[in-house]
Amino acid sequence: MDKKICIAGKNEIAIKALDFCAKNYSIKNLFFISNKSDEGIDSWQKSFKKFALSKNCKEVNLEQIYELKDLIFISLEFSELINTDNFLSKELFNIHFSLLPKYKGMYTSAWPILNDEKFSGVTLHKIDNGIDTGDIIDQISFPLSSDETAKSLYSKYLRKSLDLFLKNINNIVNKNYIKKKQPSFASSYYSKSSINYKNLNINLYQTAYNIDCQIRAYNFREYQLPELFDWKIGKCLITKEQSKFKPGTIIDESKSGFLISTIDYNLFLKKDYSFYLFKYAKSDESLKIKNLLNYLDDLDVKNKIGETALIICAKNGCYSTFKLLVENGSNVFECDYRGYSVIYHSLKYYQETKDSKIFKYIFSCGVSSIISDNVKMDLVTHLERKNCLYLLE
Repeated sequence: MDKKICIAGKNEIAIKALDFCAKNYSIKNLFFISNKSDEGIDSWQKSFKKFALSKNCKEVNLEQIYELKDLIFISLEFSELINTDNFLSKELFNIHFSLLPKYKGMYTSAWPILNDEKFSGVTLHKIDNGIDTGDIIDQISFPLSSDETAKSLYSKYLRKSLDLFLKNINNIVNKNYIKKKQPSFASSYYSKSSINYKNLNINLYQTAYNIDCQIRAYNFREYQLPELFDWKIGKCLITKEQSKFKPGTIIDESKSGFLISTIDYNLFLKKDYSFYLFKYAKSDESLKIKNLLNYLDDLDVKNKIGETALIICAKNGCYSTFKLLVENGSNVFECDYRGYSVIYHSLKYYQETKDSKIFKYIFSCGVSSIISDNVKMDLVTHLERKNCLYLLE
């Protein structure tokens, strides 16, 4: 294949697209550009840069590919603006997270929820010098659920974008695609300033359903949660009681959350206690965590680097809290975003401090009987190398 392919972008969609190209086209003609924010370290999404380098793909910048003939450039969550006038090739493509011409621009995981859309989708289009205004090649639509959040919608975008890419890549390579201009009707655009993510206080002077849409549209734990009175709010429940007070009035506050009046129905906003879960796990305050158990929906919720409370306990030798969390269902097989498990962190803590209580507890409560043979073999080999086999006795 004489054609050259450059994948530019981030996250799962860029990784899987590059992986497909590496397996199906000449690696010598495959290039990649990662976003400037990609430091080559896995987070809640794996690093595109790290993956591409592991495949021996050539890393380039935009300037290095401007003059390439027979170039196919595909933007998949790429953060830089493209000036098509700089490219010798005109085979420049993007997958946008919306059903164009709707939702050009920013925050496509929030605005469809805020606007109570019933469907969204992904669009493959040619890149021009406008903002998501290029000719459409193909689209995939999908329904939005009644409990859709920004994060769940983003996950759908990633999955459907890969389907769209795989459906069209061979036609793109062979220039066997049909394009059509975007219509002017039903077109919309949202700029970077359309949502202020530094101030996500909930607007309470709305209907209960409008407020529910706000909470779900801003719910993307890895980045932010909406806020009310210095509390993070993860969920809400529309009650059957019609509001009798001024919208935004706090009817009742409990440890669980706030009951507020709205334009129409009373609304219960659930407080998010994950901050305190992580804080108390690190300081081994098991009694405080015990008092939180009734208010926590998920003991295995992760912080921004992928650590659960159990991992935090294992890292810091917090035995009493570790034991409490396991007894209440925390998963000892969870891993952080780097792929390091609870067991790994408990062993590392022992190696650094000679305190083996947590590591021994993991195996004393029968965990070793449900570890796969491969994992068990790897662990035994690791312990043998570290002269720590006695820990399994």
